[in-house]
Amino acid sequence: MMALVAEVLTVVPAQEQVVSAPAPAAPQSAPAPPPTSYGEIAPPLAAPAPAPTISVGTTKDQVLAAFGEPARKAVVGTREIYFYSDMKMKVTFTSGKVSNID
Repeated sequence: MMALVAEVLTVVPAQEQVVSAPAPAAPQSAPAPPPTSYGEIAPPLAAPAPAPTISVGTTKDQVLAAFGEPARKAVVGTREIYFYSDMKMKVTFTSGKVSNID
């Protein structure tokens, strides 16, 4: 009982006594009951799929399968460049295979 009172009131020496209204106690929520069986426990979340990757030598079809259609395409001489603006990536193809990734 004294511990509960001590949470709300503090003792002030007689010389410094000031009358104030006690602050209302914050309502406390009851802790959630533990699950009673394993059927009530949610299964763990699946790990996210790994990000697609490409490397030098990858074909155009493989790049399209991994990243989809590019935002823009350019042809410069014998090279073709795919621009993926959402990934801030530029893929250069020479003879139909990746020769550079920026």
